[in-house]
Amino acid sequence: MLPKTYFFEAAVVLLSFLNLAGCSMPGVSPSSSTTSGGGSTSAALIVQSFPVQADGSFLFSTNDSASKGNTYVQYTSVPTSGAFTYTVTVSKGSGQAGGGFGLIFQRQSDGSLGPNLWLADIDSQGNYLIEKISNGAVYFVTGNSLTTWNSNTSALITGYGATNKLTVTFDGTKNYSFIANGTTLQSFTDTQMGTVYTSGNLGLDVGVLSTENFPSQEVSVSFTVTSPTGLSW
Repeated sequence: MLPKTYFFEAAVVLLSFLNLAGCSMPGVSPSSSTTSGGGSTSAALIVQSFPVQADGSFLFSTNDSASKGNTYVQYTSVPTSGAFTYTVTVSKGSGQAGGGFGLIFQRQSDGSLGPNLWLADIDSQGNYLIEKISNGAVYFVTGNSLTTWNSNTSALITGYGATNKLTVTFDGTKNYSFIANGTTLQSFTDTQMGTVYTSGNLGLDVGVLSTENFPSQEVSVSFTVTSPTGLSW
């Protein structure tokens, strides 16, 4: 069966910070201000370096209570321009299963009201989320409601320690696909959401839920970037 191609609904929430983390259940996509669909939560988008491991992977980990409700990101130091295939193998070792983690792409400089970027995330329960942030406004891909992620447990491997190979492809104009383990989760077109991004930094993100069991259980997520090669972080 061919993957579905989705366009965007004009579902917009105004916010100052991106948050994938301020929910206790994977079906909630919160923000720092009230949305028409509910499920709003205050949070921060925090840029930090994820330590590089001996095998070349990046590892994010924390059991600091001050990190609860925040989303942590790392960006490449040089933007990517034009068409790309961005592939990262991800694995969550511990933490609440509903916390999102995954890929950032087309990240621009922050606007006066907030971030400018694309994001494609999964959790450890077989759910995924795709959204664009444009000057702090969130646009969800049609097929994701304002308060729920999409589920695809046949394509996504669930559980702690599971590895999922995530890929985002971009054709250089406005067409994207989000692929997990060789299966296209969703193809989508950037059509009506402010500026169409054709370049920007790539990145990684991890959401830390407000319900994490700190300090007894840390949040731990590893990322192995395989494409493009030679990226600087």
